Amino acid sequence: PEFKDALMDVIVPTRWCGMVPAVLAATRAALKDADVRKLVYLCGSTVPLKPFEAVFSALLPYGSGRGMMPLSEMCTDEDWRRGMPWSYVLSRRDAQLFTLQEKLLSGLFEGVHTCDIEDWFVTALNLAQRPYSTSCVTWNGWAPSKGFSTVTNGEHYENIVG
Repeated sequence: PEFKDALMDVIVPTRWCGMVPAVLAATRAALKDADVRKLVYLCGSTVPLKPFEAVFSALLPYGSGRGMMPLSEMCTDEDWRRGMPWSYVLSRRDAQLFTLQEKLLSGLFEGVHTCDIEDWFVTALNLAQRPYSTSCVTWNGWAPSKGFSTVTNGEHYENIVG
């Protein structure tokens, strides 16, 4: 009941590597709330390992100003210059850039074979020359062939899956 007013009134179709329009629709909905300082994107299979209060205080610690930092956090594979989509923490400022410049940014990828959710946001920040943190806020078990595996799996991956 407490999130009833936050429900989106639009359904945006998605497909594998065709997620940006849906993410931007959710971003626009979130930005209607003037108190939103950071946006965190998680996938449906994300398993919380810490209580919500611990995650919230890490992202917006009292008195530290981190919540007011202009930097977004984009877990990236620097070799391919793409982001690990379900480890994005966007600052309000960057989220506004993405929604306000959606047509322009989408046009850049028109006809280009890419996985939009991995490339779109990181490319947009690089083109806008906005710095971002490359920290990873989620752990993932990517296959070693995926470029993200080196930054998201951590040193204990082989012990867990091996």
